[in-house]
Amino acid sequence: MESESRTFSRVKTYLRGRLRRIHSAEAPYLFNGVPAEGGLNADALKEARLSDGLVDFLLQMDHKLDAILSHLNRGLIQDDFPIPVEVLDISGAGVRFVSSQTFTPGEHVEITLVLNQFPLRMAGAIGRVARVANAAEAGSTPHSAAPYSVALDFVRIREADLEAVVHFVFNEERKQIREKKWD
Repeated sequence: MESESRTFSRVKTYLRGRLRRIHSAEAPYLFNGVPAEGGLNADALKEARLSDGLVDFLLQMDHKLDAILSHLNRGLIQDDFPIPVEVLDISGAGVRFVSSQTFTPGEHVEITLVLNQFPLRMAGAIGRVARVANAAEAGSTPHSAAPYSVALDFVRIREADLEAVVHFVFNEERKQIREKKWD
């Protein structure tokens, strides 16, 4: 069987994430937050011959329910994934994060990433720790004083989560290009 080789763009960012230690790359996923397919579609509602007022009401309710559900699920994520991390760069192949916890190369973890706060967009993956360094020596500039910089390679990632990460990276690259253009 031929191995498929993919290369992904990597972008500097600041995301919050949480992770848990697992015994192997084959451990079952605990995170099951497959990204929604965009929620309600205004065009589809209008094609259903609903009044404009009702379409606006349904869209507002959809946004409010997203906010409520994301708030309610925050506690569950923190219980299941006890280790907070700050992601400093991301690609479809992995992330680099800083943490106050220490890790060893080859260790497996499951990570959840908050790609967007509102509407809530999350992604999860199982990864293997590739490198660990002192955050200050690695040139990391986290918002907290986390002492360890960790490179994590994704070993398993669902297609929908990979698509969400790649979409996030693409949008961040576009945003950073626009910012540089106007500087």
